[in-house]
Amino acid sequence: MNRVAFEFNIFGDFAADLAVGDSRKKSYCFIEFEDARSNSVFVSKAGKYCPEWSPRFEKGFSQIIDWFWKLDDLERTDDFENRFGSRRIDYVGMLIIGRNHDLEPREKKRLIWRQEHLVLNSKHIYCLTFDDLYNDLLFRINKYYRIPETNG
Repeated sequence: MNRVAFEFNIFGDFAADLAVGDSRKKSYCFIEFEDARSNSVFVSKAGKYCPEWSPRFEKGFSQIIDWFWKLDDLERTDDFENRFGSRRIDYVGMLIIGRNHDLEPREKKRLIWRQEHLVLNSKHIYCLTFDDLYNDLLFRINKYYRIPETNG
């Protein structure tokens, strides 16, 4: 990874909260952060047994869909090549939202299923809670950078 941008401008129409990538491999991840409230991922509706996806979740997810549309629309243009150094790139989207402790086991399974099975125009969109992101980063840090444990 050799590229990091905050509020990455996607050709003037949209902005990703964070973009990270490898310019040599032409591989990028565009990230949207939403909030971590108890109803960020799902909301309960009166008279319904199964909670619905929250408006906040749908908003964040729809933003990623718009980014993918814009990137696909401008791929193979000079502007695209000037921005990414190529007329084709590999990319994924990531929505970070909510907390694990606010999800019932069934809703956590729904979130995981959506992450594992949803592909848009041959591109993955990963949906993670802030806890999932933290645990993944902690695992990677511990795996690649041995941090000595302190007793005390």
